Amino acid sequence: MKKLFVVLLALMFLSNGLFSQTGITQKVENVNLIPVGKAESYYPPVQTGTVFESKDSKSTTLAETEWILLDTIFVETIIPPSGNIGVILNTGTRTLELIYPHILTPEAQNAVLKSPKWLRLQLEYTFSKLSPENQNVFAGIINLASDPYIDEIAFTIAYTSPEFLASDYCFPELYEDNARLVYSHDSDLAYVDIIDYGTSTTDENYYSTVKYWKIDKDSNRVQVEVPRDIYYMYIVHPKITDEYEGYVNPTLFESNENHLTNLEYPPSGFFWRDYMYTHTEKKPGNPEEDFPVLKDEAVKCNVLWDEKNAEPSAVRTVTKWINDVMEFNSGVERPHQPVRIYALHLGRCGEHEDITAAAARSLLIPTRGIEAMSSDHVWNEFWDEQWWQWEPVNNSHKDNFCYEKGWGKKFGSILSHRSDGVVEHVAKTYSEKYCTINVYVRDSHERPIDGALIIIYQKGNLDQTRYYTDSYAYTDKEGKATILVGEGLKYYAKMKSSLGDIPPEDNKVIILNENPVAGQEYSYVLRPSNFQQVKYPSSIQFPDVPSDEYLFKVNYSVPNENINWKVLLNDFPGGFINYEKPGADVNFYIADEYNFNQFKDNQNHSVIEAKYNVSNLNTEYKFRRWWQYYAWLSNNESFNNGVQAQASFSLYVNKLVGVDDGSNAESRQIICYPNPMSSSTTFKFKVPDLSNIRLSILDIHGREVKRLVDGIFQSGIQSIEWDGRDEQGNELTNGMYFYQLDINGRKEVGKVLVVR
Repeated sequence: MKKLFVVLLALMFLSNGLFSQTGITQKVENVNLIPVGKAESYYPPVQTGTVFESKDSKSTTLAETEWILLDTIFVETIIPPSGNIGVILNTGTRTLELIYPHILTPEAQNAVLKSPKWLRLQLEYTFSKLSPENQNVFAGIINLASDPYIDEIAFTIAYTSPEFLASDYCFPELYEDNARLVYSHDSDLAYVDIIDYGTSTTDENYYSTVKYWKIDKDSNRVQVEVPRDIYYMYIVHPKITDEYEGYVNPTLFESNENHLTNLEYPPSGFFWRDYMYTHTEKKPGNPEEDFPVLKDEAVKCNVLWDEKNAEPSAVRTVTKWINDVMEFNSGVERPHQPVRIYALHLGRCGEHEDITAAAARSLLIPTRGIEAMSSDHVWNEFWDEQWWQWEPVNNSHKDNFCYEKGWGKKFGSILSHRSDGVVEHVAKTYSEKYCTINVYVRDSHERPIDGALIIIYQKGNLDQTRYYTDSYAYTDKEGKATILVGEGLKYYAKMKSSLGDIPPEDNKVIILNENPVAGQEYSYVLRPSNFQQVKYPSSIQFPDVPSDEYLFKVNYSVPNENINWKVLLNDFPGGFINYEKPGADVNFYIADEYNFNQFKDNQNHSVIEAKYNVSNLNTEYKFRRWWQYYAWLSNNESFNNGVQAQASFSLYVNKLVGVDDGSNAESRQIICYPNPMSSSTTFKFKVPDLSNIRLSILDIHGREVKRLVDGIFQSGIQSIEWDGRDEQGNELTNGMYFYQLDINGRKEVGKVLVVR
């Protein structure tokens, strides 16, 4: 009897291990937490931009007639938190010098310029977070690539966290292999075609996408083009949900703890895009029969989707293939890697989500994972003119309300998983009973805190005694995070920020709402006890002197905020990605060098102009000769999130003051002839005494592209010829350049026009 009891006890634990496992495979908290207090309801005040107008002197000593352009700089970039972009305005040298927040190696700069224009901001930002050595590794992959693979490689590098790119777990070769496989599979499949719009040499905004054939509900055969961003994020990107993107040895056990134990270089390691597409093996217990090859089944399809299921379609082919190669069950090992999942032929909804996305993307079907973590269920979506529910294990397609109405499922949050790691709320796609919760975070001075992490917990859906991780989000520039949740459940929150956590104890949560009603919107505020240290100008005073000699124009727009999203519930810990969100603003300042440096050091400072929280600005200022000022856009009120900015800065001189262009030789130290130049030009200047001479060519951004002379010269007439090439011997493109002569510290600047 005792022996029987031991056997029954062992069977009970075995049953608990095998049959009470969760469906999802992510590392989510399932713990006992202690609620402490309730979040305060909140009605945020209307935010408006503040502009302090400076005193702009309009007094004149010269007739204001016509302005002649001296220099102009256009810049487009992501301004990091607490970062700045702008120019140094020097009326003495009549030039503008760029103030820029990112430092890239020459190789990385070339890779950014080789990539599509619409992708450059994100790629530049990702490179800027890497060491020079790592910049060159990934820039080299782009620089050595050829069309049509360049944009696919550049996108996947740009939208992979720089922390992962710099890690020992990253396989740089994967990004080129991945792009080549995308095009290779395209050549096999009749229902889909990659369309390349332009190339890297013909169109700065070149891009690719796919067009696929479908049969609609009226039995019409139609062709549909996938939006550009969906193609890159949900077909091309090598990462699916939470796994390490890499090569995997299918024969090795995958640790549930860190999921690192089966990463391995080829030939023993395989990438899912090729493995799902071409691999087969003998069926267990039936050595005479192989599993079907996905490619062999897909090439029979002439449409991606058929509403009436009258002919083979790619989506339903994947559904059948999944059910052929997978058994719905799980053992001790719960892998995230599609290659290992296939090797086990075993999994619950978590494994099915990953292998379905991998199989579908290998067939160029836009696919993503959908997660309802606090309800312990995940599934997939495929894109057919919109996102649609898809769960092969249940032979379920385009049945968005099957869980709520068919299964009787009650959901908390429902999240879609972007390949870069960001999660987005999609509850309205799957539930008619959702509501909106806004969480605002304010410091002790009532200023919004951007980039604060909000973690939502849910209690009572699966277990009345335990709290389950439901979702998470980060606050924007308004200090706001928005979460969509199901009605009638209990929701709790933690807030983590650089200014403190609420609650401060790890085992405690704060009550948000314990019975939200469908269709309602609720807003709450959380306030850590600390405040952000932001130094504002102590005074704003424009110089009260005649100022009609030089004109400075500024035109900028700040269309988007970039939330610095730390990816959670991910096998690789600690990765950040930029999450773009419409709407942003910056502050704009003008000051002298001393006060600009004081500003950068967050010390007391004064400015001659300040405009606060402005999204778009088009203005101008007038200055006198020999002044040097700094004009800049600042993201200094943001501590975690960046902003996208486009800005142009232009410097003009009054026609009556004039511009040195070589036409008035008698009044100049230096003569440039011919000007404009084609193949060469000659600079002549007089050296009065033994002097230190430097003669340089500058581009329109004020950067030196060629140093013609630099040294000690005897007195007399000097003649220097220039062949229109830069320091590397490359012919400069047509356009305006500046030459700068420095004789013992006295500088003279003129324009030279290159026309070939």
